[in-house]
Amino acid sequence: MTITPDTLVEGNETVVITMGAPTNATPGGITEHTVNILDDDGAPLVNFTSASQASAGESGTLTVTAQLSTISPFDVTVPFSVSGTAANPADYTITASPVVIPAGSTTADITISIAGDTLDENDETVIVTMGLPINADQGGSAVHTATITDDDASPSVTFTSASQSSVGETGNLTVTAQLSTVSALDVSVPFTLGGTATSPADYTITGSPVTIPAGSTSVDITITIQPDTLDEADETAIVTMGTPTNAVPGATTVHTATLTDDDAGPTVSFAAGAQSSVGENGTLSVSVILSAVSGLPVSVPFTLSGTALNPADYTITASPLVIPAGNPSGQLILTIAPDTLNEGNETVVLTMGTLVNGTPGATTVHTATITDDDSLPAVDFTSVSQTSAGESGVLTITAQLSALSGLNVTVPFTVGGTATDPADYTITSSPIVIPAGSLSTDISLTIAADSLDEGNETVVVTMGTPTNAIQGAATVHSATITDDDPIPTVNFTSSLQSPSP
Repeated sequence: MTITPDTLVEGNETVVITMGAPTNATPGGITEHTVNILDDDGAPLVNFTSASQASAGESGTLTVTAQLSTISPFDVTVPFSVSGTAANPADYTITASPVVIPAGSTTADITISIAGDTLDENDETVIVTMGLPINADQGGSAVHTATITDDDASPSVTFTSASQSSVGETGNLTVTAQLSTVSALDVSVPFTLGGTATSPADYTITGSPVTIPAGSTSVDITITIQPDTLDEADETAIVTMGTPTNAVPGATTVHTATLTDDDAGPTVSFAAGAQSSVGENGTLSVSVILSAVSGLPVSVPFTLSGTALNPADYTITASPLVIPAGNPSGQLILTIAPDTLNEGNETVVLTMGTLVNGTPGATTVHTATITDDDSLPAVDFTSVSQTSAGESGVLTITAQLSALSGLNVTVPFTVGGTATDPADYTITSSPIVIPAGSLSTDISLTIAADSLDEGNETVVVTMGTPTNAIQGAATVHSATITDDDPIPTVNFTSSLQSPSP
């Protein structure tokens, strides 16, 4: 028997020779002979035709082919296991394991059917790992990675509102970042902070970035307000979205949270109701105090009144006084203008006006007294005597100051002498007044004419105690009214007379 060699894997084979009816002989004890032809061809190898592939999107099928290195006369069974990031059946279905390469064939296909969805997610893998084949050996390519390419657009992320305001300076404000649709990926939302409020003095906030977990649609940024007692303007915390990861910015990417101030403005008072200077020089400081420090500048307008004049007697800080934010008080500086004019003490009355960022306190009027330090002027009659030319006309007696005064000077006087009022004269009533700013005033003595020869007569004017001045050296004035009537003649009523009979 001659054996014909081949390369076909077919296992050991047998040739059985069975004796028929012999001619001229009879069958003996062994009438059958078996010849074993031992197969000397190795088992075929089975490989996946490629190590990887990727889908165009999330639809259709992917085919994983198991292929023999040579035809086999036997069915080749190819078991496999499946792993990877994709989930069965959510993301795909697959031909059941094992697949069989029929005898005489060289391949068998494993079909991956992709399950389409609208969920944004990473590309996912189906990893097919070959087990130990039956009637074949594993080749070098026993693992195939099929990638399901995600074709869903990233969702947009937006703040649910552009602004909000707190009721006061307590509690929390919530800024919500929301997706347009659920995502299978964690979405990271970074943000930056701006605005007039300061962290952590005015608020604290969730750290950036915040994450919307896969399968969720939103996440909250929490602003926790830090209460204080400082009067201040409403403040803002501006949250500006950065570039998200696994999402795109939506319509609203800036949110302004307003922290509403609920603190009353401080009360504003003068530190004292009054003060006096030592004299007519230097400065006086008028303190304006707040009941509490304010976070806003406090404007304190004021009006001026009183007996002193600006700028003749003083100058002062212009109105309004502004107390800067963070300061507990402010100062008004009153600068005294010195002079030599006796004028008495003078006052500067400061009256607080309508405040900005404050309310009136207990003391809203301050009286600053400028103490006069100038001596009183002396008042004198300019002459001690005078004489009229006759018994008609007016005689003038002048009372004169040694220096100008800022006050009215009252000069009382009494009248004596030999002349009689009103028979011989009339005179200005006592007292006389030298007006403030003037140096003198006159007493007028008006002579009453007559025809009576009576000799010269006197009117003696004696100064009393002046008001707002002191007596000088000449305080008595004697005015002489000169008699201008002729001496009368004396005659006997007749030159001759005879006794009666």
